[in-house]
Amino acid sequence: MLDTVLGLPVHPLVVHLTVVAVPVACLLVLLCAVWRHARERWGWVTVLLCLLATASVAIAALSGGPLARRLPPSHTIALHAELAKVMALLVSAMTVAVTTLVYLAWRRAGAPVASWIRMPAGLHGRLTPDPLGRLATIRGVVPIVAAAALLLALGTAVDIVAVGHLGATAAWSKTAGQAHQSR
Repeated sequence: MLDTVLGLPVHPLVVHLTVVAVPVACLLVLLCAVWRHARERWGWVTVLLCLLATASVAIAALSGGPLARRLPPSHTIALHAELAKVMALLVSAMTVAVTTLVYLAWRRAGAPVASWIRMPAGLHGRLTPDPLGRLATIRGVVPIVAAAALLLALGTAVDIVAVGHLGATAAWSKTAGQAHQSR
């Protein structure tokens, strides 16, 4: 499915987006987690960038399988693939955490729920169309979600470095060894 484009493997093409989007998303999540002003000003941009990072990781993972099947088996490639699975989980969890954090902060600041959300007459007063909005009023919830986002951003940043290093090692170790031997 996601094997080649114009004869080139898709994986190295997509990885270029991933190695930029994920670290920048991690940095913005860190800022939003520790600095309220950044959360208010850049929160929704951070959420959008995290969604882009999540999509790029998913596409990189989907395109990595076909590429790995065309290469000789390697411990480095297998470890790269395993850490990439962890990356997909981490970046997804980071996206959920920062989205929750930004939404809670947005609701805590008094932003109204969309006026188009209407409850049926019989349910009015018993159910709220904004269950997370009530969480924003509970003391300590925002700092806990911020701490979770912070930890997930740190874990994602460490994992992207490890995945990228293993991928580069797998891609360049034979080429570098051949160039060194030809001298």
